[in-house]
Amino acid sequence: MSIDSLIKLNDWPIGRFLKTIISIQLVLLGLVGLGAAGIEVPFIRQVVGFVYLTFIPGIVILRLLGIHRQSTIVTLLYAVGLSIAFLMFLGLLINFALPLVGISEPLSFLPLVITTSVIVLALCALSYWRDRDFSAPAPVEDTDDTKGTLFAPALFLILLPVLGILGAYLVNYYHTNILLLVLIVLIALTMALIAFNTFIPEKLYPLAIVTVAIALLYHTSFISPYLMKPDITVSYYLSKLVETNAYWDSSVPVTPYNSLVSITILPVIYRHFLAMDQAWIFKIMYPLIYSLVPLGLYHIFRENIGEKAACLTAFFYMTYHAFFATMIFMAREQIAELFLLSLIHI
Repeated sequence: MSIDSLIKLNDWPIGRFLKTIISIQLVLLGLVGLGAAGIEVPFIRQVVGFVYLTFIPGIVILRLLGIHRQSTIVTLLYAVGLSIAFLMFLGLLINFALPLVGISEPLSFLPLVITTSVIVLALCALSYWRDRDFSAPAPVEDTDDTKGTLFAPALFLILLPVLGILGAYLVNYYHTNILLLVLIVLIALTMALIAFNTFIPEKLYPLAIVTVAIALLYHTSFISPYLMKPDITVSYYLSKLVETNAYWDSSVPVTPYNSLVSITILPVIYRHFLAMDQAWIFKIMYPLIYSLVPLGLYHIFRENIGEKAACLTAFFYMTYHAFFATMIFMAREQIAELFLLSLIHI
């Protein structure tokens, strides 16, 4: 099964779609339950939790709205954007509604997990009622005989984020930046290979954009085990304040940023599902979401200037200093840019 078909869950037959969604939710709830019992399953819980929170609600909403047969990139952007919006609005609803029924700590672990799971299941039921008659497109026979030639360039591209993480690790603990310098050279080489139609085929342009974006963002984000800039530390403080109180009080005059759900409630939801401190959520999860912005730009550009020029334009955007050295420390702007890009695609 290809990555494209996995992303475009909203085009699956309704029965298979619901079985997949419910299975992912049950796996996540099982991992969360094990964690509550003191049995942590590291890495798997974080991966499953991130995929569930960042993708599943949005793809269910797409199904509920009857949106089908979109391109893979558009489906991914819509699903992630809708998922993030769903989590923020759900957090607001939980924050203000549950105290009315006697739950004084609405943003604590159990209310968040239970309410989110129940509402996602309710959306699944509504999507079945709304979209059960949708006829899934017949599977197209795959006649592409170039799959064998994609392995080497795909492996090369996937190694770029790994080098970004390892390079930052070497800087932190061995005080050498040699691997990060190699990474920068390889990213420049990637751009040259695409410019001269060598080694990296057009089919892998989206992968090249995402992996280079993650590599650049992580090589900055991981350069220290701490949150380094004032903006991101304020976001961390506000999210920890919400976690400690298990309630978001928008009237607290700490800073105007306290009015932003994307850095107050949203990190707390990820924190409870993923069992990660907000510092690592800001350093790992937010950059993953933000890496979709260059991909979305590429999709917009290629409709007007072609595949190669669009890819190189997206690369130019990523090499701008603000992308990997400023925005990485501005969590609220990362989410805002994703929403803006999603609106442009509508």
